[in-house]
Amino acid sequence: MTLDEFRDEALRRFTKDIADRFFQYVESDRELMHEYLSILGGEKGTDETNEYLEQALKKYFGLNEQGENHSPKSKLLVSYTEYIMPCEEGAPPNK
Repeated sequence: MTLDEFRDEALRRFTKDIADRFFQYVESDRELMHEYLSILGGEKGTDETNEYLEQALKKYFGLNEQGENHSPKSKLLVSYTEYIMPCEEGAPPNK
């Protein structure tokens, strides 16, 4: 594997489940988790909050939607959107 091939594969794998990783990070950070639960308890519901945060990730990193995953590792999700980098649009399907 060349360096470019390694880079592309590592970025593809990282990007694919970035939403799940984001929510796992929130779970692991006591302060963020407290704030997340406060928002759920007052301002917004779970679905609305999670959708908003996923869309923010998509916009922040300039990602395109690839599909839906119904087996998240994060306990905060029932499912999440898998993403792909715009430069991967013509890339072969995931292995």
